[in-house]
Amino acid sequence: MTTPPHRPRRTRAAVTEPPVQPEVAGQLSDNDMYESNRDLRRFLLGFARLTPAFVDRVIATPPDEIWVPTPQELLAGRVINRVNR
Repeated sequence: MTTPPHRPRRTRAAVTEPPVQPEVAGQLSDNDMYESNRDLRRFLLGFARLTPAFVDRVIATPPDEIWVPTPQELLAGRVINRVNR
């Protein structure tokens, strides 16, 4: 009878440096943020076919604020096509 080959025991080393974090919205460079907003604007205008005024308001809203459009603003921006009452 043969014995199975010896496997070395796995060890776990403590990590001394934090892992590299991916970029998040607050850490994007100005150029990356500009490109991201430009691409979002193109999508909202071209594919979603929203109005320029609505898209400008979306893009202009600072990241630390929340804009909740009214049903009338959603209609005017072509986000929705009717309001059920």
